Amino acid sequence: KFRELIVRWFQFGAFCPIFRLHGHRDGAKDHDRCATEGYNEVWEFGDEAFAAISDVMRLRESLRPYVQAGLDLAHTRGTPLLRPMVFDFGDAECVNATTQYMFGEDYLVAPVLEYRGVSRPVFLPTLPEGHSWVHHYTGETFEGGTTHTVPTTNLSQFPLFKRTTKS
Repeated sequence: KFRELIVRWFQFGAFCPIFRLHGHRDGAKDHDRCATEGYNEVWEFGDEAFAAISDVMRLRESLRPYVQAGLDLAHTRGTPLLRPMVFDFGDAECVNATTQYMFGEDYLVAPVLEYRGVSRPVFLPTLPEGHSWVHHYTGETFEGGTTHTVPTTNLSQFPLFKRTTKS
């Protein structure tokens, strides 16, 4: 259970203004013990968790210029990097979509909150003509203004959508 949880924490954490793992542990007393008095290095959480965590760490690193621009905007204009969807969108459903949020103006993040969840509902707000939502992992295009059921069985993926211009 902990291995799935740590991956889901990383997926959420990568889309927070500050993203880091830190802490101090003396090492595991028992090699398979992860939660308390266990290892603190990401490669110690097992191969599947390590692969998923590594992917999300690379994703966050690839977003460094985007994050910096968002933090600069927060500093100069007070526009938060992590914000509720009602900050950017007028859809009434955005008020009730309390377990998903915007990371800047382009990324919609819907963290997986259920252990071994097979799917989760995600409301994608209405976008202007010529724009759509694209699932980061599958490349599938979604129209806004409706709720979609998104699969969550793949530990290496989570509902992450980018606002894009249709080509």
